[in-house]
Amino acid sequence: RPDYMARYRIGLMGTHAAIDYTRTIRLGVQNTLEEAGHTMVIVADLMPYFTHTDAEEHLRVACEIASRIDLDAIIVPAGCFAVHLSGNNEKALEIVRTLDPARTIVMERAIPGYRCVNKDNVPGMRECMRHLIETCGFKRIAFISGSATSQGARERESVYFEEMAAHGLDTPPSLFARGNFTGDCPEVVEQILDNNPDVEAIACATDMIAYDAYDVLRRRGLVVGEDVAITGFDDYPRSANQDPPLSTVHMTGYDLGAAAAREAIRLCEGSEQREQIVASTFIARGSCGEGVRNGIEHFRELLRHRPFPQEELVSLFLSATLPMAGRGIREDFRKRMDEFLTT
Repeated sequence: RPDYMARYRIGLMGTHAAIDYTRTIRLGVQNTLEEAGHTMVIVADLMPYFTHTDAEEHLRVACEIASRIDLDAIIVPAGCFAVHLSGNNEKALEIVRTLDPARTIVMERAIPGYRCVNKDNVPGMRECMRHLIETCGFKRIAFISGSATSQGARERESVYFEEMAAHGLDTPPSLFARGNFTGDCPEVVEQILDNNPDVEAIACATDMIAYDAYDVLRRRGLVVGEDVAITGFDDYPRSANQDPPLSTVHMTGYDLGAAAAREAIRLCEGSEQREQIVASTFIARGSCGEGVRNGIEHFRELLRHRPFPQEELVSLFLSATLPMAGRGIREDFRKRMDEFLTT
């Protein structure tokens, strides 16, 4: 086809639209291709419904169909393949290698001979940990990771242990636990809280785990961002609408899908690969207690005023600001009140 008439048919493999992460991958691919005037083909939609109940067989048949139909390029979320195969990364890559490298874009895994678009979990996770330690001043920080077979989980938890060690903070076994990237692990949050009554923050390997942490804290009568800080990873759209908004690492499936779609178009055009890594960044929101800390600083400032602003201090004392009083505020308040009553 002449370049000026080029309209490419680009296939997308193996995404389950009911799961947040894979749904956002699909949207990133779809929107990017449609904006450029190309067509997305969902390969799974071409398969008879429930024909293959075994995950490995399903993926192999899907790859065979993708190889036989008229597609200009194929996008493969290899990380999702591994999840479908219970974390078996080698088996997932073996299946991906059945596809023609000359027209395949692989996401989340590097395979020699294939164009690959990967994500870098490390920068955002490191920013997150440094925010909790350096900005917030927390020392007792727990981490809830994903499956030990998940590359993303291993990368995120490694940064947790590195940063805790670099800041001279202890990481006893009770502060670390494994959950599921898809959430549904409230019992893991319960375990962290039961074994660490003095925990100050829980860093979660995904936003879905963080949502469980919100629910568990509420059931216990604890306030997110005041009693315990919570952070996530992925920055799903609903994270900004949590109460309080969830501090999280921005590394969305949408960004990854969009990058893969752009590379698929370049592949079709015969251009060299341009994008290989999608970097992560940390977004600080209310779940780390920023509003609480601002209130405490305001409280400290009021204690320095003369004449003593009694009405405002009493109002603050009765407000939600002082559940964090354990951080030295209660004793400071008592000392200043003694000075006030004796002068």
